[in-house]
Amino acid sequence: MKADERTYSEEVVHYGIPWSIAIEKTDDHLTILLHCHRSMSSEQKWSVTYQADSKIVLGSKRSAGAHWYTLSNRPENHYSCSSYPNFIKWGEMLKNYVKDGCLNVEVHVSSLKMEGIERKHCISKFKSAKDVRAAIPLDLSRIDRPLLEEMFKKNLTF
Repeated sequence: MKADERTYSEEVVHYGIPWSIAIEKTDDHLTILLHCHRSMSSEQKWSVTYQADSKIVLGSKRSAGAHWYTLSNRPENHYSCSSYPNFIKWGEMLKNYVKDGCLNVEVHVSSLKMEGIERKHCISKFKSAKDVRAAIPLDLSRIDRPLLEEMFKKNLTF
């Protein structure tokens, strides 16, 4: 991969929002980017604050990090992409995490607060208690209380 060249994952829908992951070589490091593909030009203003737990994995080896982000189409915070720059040194990544030319990058997203986004739509997609648990961040004090209540009610149906 050349410097500043990006490789993208397929788009997936999580919390009713389309996302994709990208990686790029920045200087001598791997940068992991999380793209939100929700319309930035929508008339309805929206924002989502979330925790992104990023990691690269090869067998039992892991390199991980967590960050909090807010993405929004509001003028005060108009971002559709968050990044984890300098995630790992490029040479270390090649030596320890690339096998047969492949790198396994995972980004787990926990929504903490959503505004202007229909929540019931995404909660209705949960099929098990595991889906609900995966959506709850470690720090419950940072989650939107009405969202937590809806998730708790959904969990009782399983």
